[in-house]
Amino acid sequence: MNRLVTFGDSFIAQRNYFKDIKPKSWLDIICKENDFELDGYGCSETGILNTIMNFKRYDKDFDVCIFAWTDPSRDYLPTRTLQAIRSGDYQSITDKEKKIGEKYYKYFSDDSIRWLLGEAVLGNFDIELQELYPDKKFIHLYCFEISDKFYPHIFKHGINIKPELIKFSKLLDFKTDKDDRPLHMAEEVHISFAKQVNKVLEEWDKSFTKNFVNI
Repeated sequence: MNRLVTFGDSFIAQRNYFKDIKPKSWLDIICKENDFELDGYGCSETGILNTIMNFKRYDKDFDVCIFAWTDPSRDYLPTRTLQAIRSGDYQSITDKEKKIGEKYYKYFSDDSIRWLLGEAVLGNFDIELQELYPDKKFIHLYCFEISDKFYPHIFKHGINIKPELIKFSKLLDFKTDKDDRPLHMAEEVHISFAKQVNKVLEEWDKSFTKNFVNI
């Protein structure tokens, strides 16, 4: 059985939902159809620095990795570790994290600075992926509409998928507050999205030459 690992924010926070015999999210569906073992580390309110650090600290082998890249303005949260996500032992943003966030905003409140920081961090991470994981499959999803430029960095290693996940979230029964749907999508959207991701996996060599895939 091949292993699929995931990292990102609430759009890919599979551990928040109980497993069921019937697939209930697009991740469940592609795992069932591809015989993947899922090891997921998506977590609500998680920033790109957490996503990168958790991936780097992940010490198991894997075959496919899916990243859900969030808004680069989100802060680093010390409690969002692999162990905490695995055990569910974390809360909403803590008082300690709020204080850290206040200091972060003080020095990086300008959006252009945050964009530049995201560009540098993600660009360097892309180089690491190319050099250290040349034989692994990476799918890059993007969570929010944050700029006309789309995102600070577009990955050269792996498949970048458009449009942003928030656009799929807004289809059908969209909720603006306290969205309790698995991965913020309606059931029918999960089925459709899974088909498109499966197509990318099935046609990987052909898709990889495009770098960007619209689904």
